[in-house]
Amino acid sequence: LGRQAQERFPVSPYSDERDMLLVLAVFNQGIDVRARAEAYSYFKRHPNGRYTNDISRLTHTRPK
Repeated sequence: LGRQAQERFPVSPYSDERDMLLVLAVFNQGIDVRARAEAYSYFKRHPNGRYTNDISRLTHTRPK
């Protein structure tokens, strides 16, 4: 559902939170490599995102 929402509504008032929840969902499934890939996608879409620090800590990634 999160991926479908990204495609239908790429820019919305809730896209920052939606994309963070997508990273969190993948992380909670235990798929570390995919969670890091989702984190980098989040950083690209939201360079000044509210959840950047949380996602960095969770996935051990840093924005490029």
